[in-house]
Amino acid sequence: MSIRPTYTVYLLCPNGHQTTTELLHAVLTPDGMIEGAAGSDADFCAVCNASPLTVLGINEETPLCQWVALCENDATTYRLHPILGDVPICARCNARCEALDAEGNYPASPLDLLQDQGA
Repeated sequence: MSIRPTYTVYLLCPNGHQTTTELLHAVLTPDGMIEGAAGSDADFCAVCNASPLTVLGINEETPLCQWVALCENDATTYRLHPILGDVPICARCNARCEALDAEGNYPASPLDLLQDQGA
């Protein structure tokens, strides 16, 4: 499964407030529109709740690994977490999980990986 980028969206409300929001599961269409942002902070101003918002700019970013809290690598894929569902994971953490899976020692939590990394 290929990694989906996250988007940092810079917004302007009708009352002049500039805000930013991060959209994790949105898709940027070829015409510059954002799909999958309904119900997010991109619908209304975080300061005064006004809408509609004007998009001032969008930055596309590769999400960081979220399997281990201290990992700062770029995510390369998703791995099914027993509680959180699909979680962005880097190649290193994913390889460690696969090695633990092969031994039959599935980590009870991502913290188990930290013990292997000496953190």
